Amino acid sequence: MMTHRAQRLTPILWMSCLLCLLLLAYAPVTSGQKLTAADVSALLNDLKTDDAKVRFAAARRLLSAGAEAQAAVSVLLELVKGDDVELRLQVFDLIKNIGPEARDAIPVLAEALKNDAYIVRHAALKTLGSIGRDRSNVAALAKGLKDRDPLVRAVAAGRIATMGLKAQAAAPRLIEMLKDEEKNTRRLAIYLLDMTGAKAPIPTLVALLKDEDRDTRMIAMVQLSYLGPEARNAVPVLIEILGGDDDDLRAHAASALGQIGPDAKPATPILLKMLKAPEARMRSNAAFALRKIELDASAVPVVAEALRDEDAMVRLYAAEMLRNLGATAQDATPLLAGLLKAPEVFVRFEAANALRAIGPGAKDAVPALLKSLNDPHPFVRTMAAIALLKISPENESQITPDVLTQARDWIERVEKKGGRYAIGFKPVR
Repeated sequence: MMTHRAQRLTPILWMSCLLCLLLLAYAPVTSGQKLTAADVSALLNDLKTDDAKVRFAAARRLLSAGAEAQAAVSVLLELVKGDDVELRLQVFDLIKNIGPEARDAIPVLAEALKNDAYIVRHAALKTLGSIGRDRSNVAALAKGLKDRDPLVRAVAAGRIATMGLKAQAAAPRLIEMLKDEEKNTRRLAIYLLDMTGAKAPIPTLVALLKDEDRDTRMIAMVQLSYLGPEARNAVPVLIEILGGDDDDLRAHAASALGQIGPDAKPATPILLKMLKAPEARMRSNAAFALRKIELDASAVPVVAEALRDEDAMVRLYAAEMLRNLGATAQDATPLLAGLLKAPEVFVRFEAANALRAIGPGAKDAVPALLKSLNDPHPFVRTMAAIALLKISPENESQITPDVLTQARDWIERVEKKGGRYAIGFKPVR
């Protein structure tokens, strides 16, 4: 009698055997099954026959055996131009399996994109996507984006998307699609531009910020974020979006303004207001933007209050803003001193850095900075020592020799010589 384990294994073994048989039954002829010289000669003769199906069979066998590939591909390119749709589809499949070595087929496949039968255009696109990723291939695929059949357009889009950065040759067609009357076409175009890393003209992206399609507006903001300060002309429209009621769009607008940088200063009032938003993401994105904008002393009370935020990134960005304000942020000293006990090492580091920037006006933070000389993280210890040297030089004797050496080296390299900000780390957002 079979055991329970054997009963469970038997169906699995049967399925495994069946799968093996199927694979053997449908496996193509491989290069391991060599053709004789006589076989090759006969197949080459078959390539010249008037019967298209015989020529196709000969080409397939030659290719699968790794023999006379050039002659076989040439015949396949002729067969693609025939009227037999079924045979053409079989040829497409065979060319697709050849891969990059079939690049000579690109012009023929591009011509097939004009065929009246959508199934031919569809197959031609799939084959193009399998051949390679050179500019001529991508340009041919981009033509499929104009196809009247949505399925063909979808295949073209999918192939371009999978090519990623190697599909930038499709940019001209995609930019043209951004002006299409159909919103789904515009959405697809800007999505593919984002996937391929291609740049759209800034005026076009700014216009898309007012597009009726929400997804298009959102991706347009992402594209503008990549452009950084070059996108300064988008600031007025981004400020309008900040004043809207769609939190997702507002969050993206804040991030885009942050990437634009100082030219986004007109957005300061509404961004400061966003620092008090109930949603953490909104506060974080607003703080991210504000740290890139030149603030003045009037912003200190609102920014200092953000040091109490439950979100660590908001506290970090607030400390960075106060550091940028320097001595004018003196009123934030008590809160910054309290932040030296934060659980996040990068927040403690930036709090000490902000106190350093405030300078002698931050004397109330000296006791907390002295305690930070024993911080478990060396970066925090060093920045606390630097702050003490700037705020209260008389406490130099409290700093251990090794930390003191690092602190003096930083001051010499960064403050006196304008060197690279080498200590610490900037969390990746």
